[in-house]
Amino acid sequence: MEGLSISHANQPVLLAYGETEWNRIVLLLFDPNASVPTAAIKLPRTPVFNQQVEWEHDILRELSSNLAPPIRRSIPTSALFRWNGLAVSAETCVTGSSLSSRAGPAANDALEDLRLTVAWLASFHRETTIDTVPAREWLTQRLVNGMCADYAATFWLTDAETRLFATLSQRLDVAGPGLLPIVWQHGDFGPPNVYLDRSHVSVIDWETARRGPALADLLYFVTDWSAAAAGRASDTERLEHFESLFCAGSPADALTRAVHGEIAEYMRRVGLPASLFGFLLVYTFLEKALERARRLAKLGRPDAARRAGNRFVAYVGVLAQYAHRLFGEERN
Repeated sequence: MEGLSISHANQPVLLAYGETEWNRIVLLLFDPNASVPTAAIKLPRTPVFNQQVEWEHDILRELSSNLAPPIRRSIPTSALFRWNGLAVSAETCVTGSSLSSRAGPAANDALEDLRLTVAWLASFHRETTIDTVPAREWLTQRLVNGMCADYAATFWLTDAETRLFATLSQRLDVAGPGLLPIVWQHGDFGPPNVYLDRSHVSVIDWETARRGPALADLLYFVTDWSAAAAGRASDTERLEHFESLFCAGSPADALTRAVHGEIAEYMRRVGLPASLFGFLLVYTFLEKALERARRLAKLGRPDAARRAGNRFVAYVGVLAQYAHRLFGEERN
């Protein structure tokens, strides 16, 4: 609702994102003459989708019970009730503006926005670390035998991807004997869901939260945020940006250097060995590619498993071209 004048605040407005499942409706409630909402009402389109609303409510309730006050204040609170067979949640609204409205080549303080967001995520993941597991065993089971196999079964593999998967299996020794933190992932930690009010960070839309490896949320975030900050809007530009961000060797510009610096600081704070970076980079975008395919399949889309149009498949293709660089040596 950012940018909506008060004179239009009494008019219904439909806000939609083109790849959503259309499984729910969100109503924003405004006080009289207010320009920002005070509450959000989330209800599923049909009872079939009750689970998503109930899951987000349960996640927010668990986080509110377990987080320390500084982090707890950065997420919405939720109440759940039933109406006509539907699970309906009422959530508080956060303050500030979303990073998707602040990013862009002309944005002021973009690097400070990045620093604040990464600091928040590191604190959140430190506080929500559920377990630390032997990294090599986890990568063998969840990445090589799990995610790679699912990806191969869903999409046909290019020769480069076949080589990438073989390299992952052959280079597991690079992961070393270190431990991998398992944390509460947001699952959709993109700029639209991160809000800043001066230096205070808030995060909304927790319906895809789950337990998973540290770093994945951050890799997804910096991919989208840095593309917007660099003014890369088209699919081709975003793909080129992804390649320069993760595969071009030494960072060549201030934005890329800042992103790499924040990734390194995050990994230090959560206790993530540098040797795991390449593995988790591949894991993150295999998972995103599969999530998109499954979401489309739920909608009955016949093109759910098509490679074309799935930008995360394109990202995996870029990583496949640089498998030797990603796993030839540890990240500095």
